[in-house]
Amino acid sequence: MSALAPEPLPQDLRGVAQRVADATAGPWLVADDEFARPLVYRETPGGANVIAESFATEADAQFVCTARERMPQLLAEVTRLREELAAHQPRPAVLREAANGLVALGPLDSLVSAPAAWTEAIETIRRMADQIEADARAPEPLVVSRFDVAMEPAPEEEPVLTIGCIAEDGRPVALLLDPETRRKVHEWTRSGLPPLRAPRNVRVVSTEAGTWRVRWYIRQNRKAKSFSTEEQANAYAEGLREKAREMHAARERGEA
Repeated sequence: MSALAPEPLPQDLRGVAQRVADATAGPWLVADDEFARPLVYRETPGGANVIAESFATEADAQFVCTARERMPQLLAEVTRLREELAAHQPRPAVLREAANGLVALGPLDSLVSAPAAWTEAIETIRRMADQIEADARAPEPLVVSRFDVAMEPAPEEEPVLTIGCIAEDGRPVALLLDPETRRKVHEWTRSGLPPLRAPRNVRVVSTEAGTWRVRWYIRQNRKAKSFSTEEQANAYAEGLREKAREMHAARERGEA
């Protein structure tokens, strides 16, 4: 089986890599200026080239120097690990190879009296591989949190309404509604139905105090609840999301 091609660095790491490439070459060193304040400099044939100065502490200056030295190494390690991961076979393929190995091996002595059990073991592994692939193909739902503009089509264009939106993660999204979909949306949002009090924009954030907070909105009202562990916060947030899904499903069924 051929190895998967390594994925390129994600956008945030590409930006870091570019900043590393654009920065002044190292090594960077720490010294004190004439006022005994830490500064960062680089030795050049013409003398010391000051990179940054007036640091609050020497530890801050040392951190900047260390980052200049270690950041390229960290980026190289991320790249190496991604390539190593891409070189490994995906889990479904490994499971299928295990099933084929069982087929080639044939029933063990302990299973000669029960060949059906051996066959079931093979089929179980294959079903596991199929389920993993099916789960991987299922896309994550894209949740839209803001609607900015609606554009009606021109007379000569397809009768599709374009709505410009912003997703919860900040990505711009275009909703394309054909006449049938517009009719359904109109039914769902027709006058006389009060807005749902379903939780929306549910997020889990860490605080400076080391606790975890769940934030969400009910209509236009912001809500929050603090937890001592990330696990508790994530469980509570998932409960809010499940409640929202149930409320929206009930609305679609005409029960709310």
